Amino acid sequence: MTDKRNDGSQARDPENYLIDERHEMIEGVRYDFLSSPVYAHQQVLGELYAAFRTNCLTEGKVLFAPLDVHFDKDNIFQPDLIYIANANRGIIRDGYIYGAPDLVVEILSASTGSRDKTIKKNGYEKFGVREYWIVDLAYRLVEQFVLVEGKYAAVATLTEEQTLTSPTVPCLSLKLGDILREDEGDDESEAKDKQGKVKETPENYLIDERYEIIEGVRYDFLTSPIYAHQRILAKLYLAFHKDCAADGEVLFAPLDVHFDEDNIFQPDLIYIANANRGIIRDGYIYGAPDLVVEILSSSTGRRDKTLKKNGYEKFGVREYWLVDPVHRFVEQFVRLDGKYAAVATLTEEQTLTSPTVACLSLTLNEIFPPEN
Repeated sequence: MTDKRNDGSQARDPENYLIDERHEMIEGVRYDFLSSPVYAHQQVLGELYAAFRTNCLTEGKVLFAPLDVHFDKDNIFQPDLIYIANANRGIIRDGYIYGAPDLVVEILSASTGSRDKTIKKNGYEKFGVREYWIVDLAYRLVEQFVLVEGKYAAVATLTEEQTLTSPTVPCLSLKLGDILREDEGDDESEAKDKQGKVKETPENYLIDERYEIIEGVRYDFLTSPIYAHQRILAKLYLAFHKDCAADGEVLFAPLDVHFDEDNIFQPDLIYIANANRGIIRDGYIYGAPDLVVEILSSSTGRRDKTLKKNGYEKFGVREYWLVDPVHRFVEQFVRLDGKYAAVATLTEEQTLTSPTVACLSLTLNEIFPPEN
């Protein structure tokens, strides 16, 4: 028997608090995700997102995982990156995507690479995704597939010395050396990437789920954040990337931040100053980022405001923001003498500045989506 907790989670035993996990459905089979992609995966995803936004802002919408793409009831995918041309934006509704994006990207990892190259590729082809890229970090190349008469044609395999252009997204010209750059976090440490897939029932293939551990208690995540959550996260990432790329590293979830063995968090957004980059190692983060951001949702908001806030304070995160998409404000906490001080609650008409990230000045009405 499970017991319900006051934050909406359930527990099968005292060490494991469960809500619905993040997963994909492919031809009626459920596939759950690993605990976290590694640093290199998230770094490349961020660079790709920034390139699409920089070059194609007026041509379409670019979004990133985790966000459900519903093809039908038996096929609900979460591509790493999604591009939807303006003419096709009607597929965005009710907080998710219903139909085929114009282009999707998957970044291979040990646990998901096989399905990205086989059953997901087949699915994107079947449901009419016009272009599909597979980014291979191990061999530092991109495979490009374009839909021709209902079948994918392998139009190019491009290395980091080359430039990728797209018939689907003509506004984009992507120098792959800018995307597939080596960095100190590039070691995937695949020993950590537990890929043992176990068939529990004919309808349910399980691997370890994405989750956080807070004071020794495990919390699994909901299936997918909604569109508004991911749009705010994207806008925040772009603001940090634009103003502070020379001063530090900005990354976004899902990526594990290890404080100790009983506290492994996945903040929505992470900022690490250059002087603190030593905490990035073995593909993850080990220690306190300089600033973290959580975007509230109905399933995780209570935990972000209590347990996680206490944890970030305890382990020395210098600054913490809580973004409320419903009431459209940001609460800003700064660590003073070991405790968080609530220094500001800012509405969308105001500008946020940070004592921790001096390079940033954020006009908040630019990050919140239109109210409709």
